[in-house]
Amino acid sequence: MPKPRRGRIPRAQEALVAKVVADGEVTEAQLQGLSMALQRPESTIKHMIQTARRHFNENAEHYVKTHREVVDKAAASEDPKALEVAVRGSQWAIEHMSADGERIIDKDTKGPSGVQVFVGLKFGGMKTPEGSGS
Repeated sequence: MPKPRRGRIPRAQEALVAKVVADGEVTEAQLQGLSMALQRPESTIKHMIQTARRHFNENAEHYVKTHREVVDKAAASEDPKALEVAVRGSQWAIEHMSADGERIIDKDTKGPSGVQVFVGLKFGGMKTPEGSGS
């Protein structure tokens, strides 16, 4: 591993660490990975994480209020696209909001993210398998 850098931390590196912090708890592997990728000592990365958490928490009330306003406006609309925004916004809040490190629900880390569409086809004259519900 190259010699760790010292000195001023570029905004791009601060933004990267802030993004990792915003995504949830930082694991030991992520800490080590950031240290290697940014060529900074782990102690510097830990300090960057603490700073990012402090900034995130200072703005949390604003984000929650804004999020709620957007979801409420979308839910009040009869536009299907707006209702989709409301559903996604509410789901995001449920997955990301926490108190004392405990989340309302655990995030699904196994499946694909985004909207899933399942399409089934049924052709006339074909027999359906037993137990298929069709």
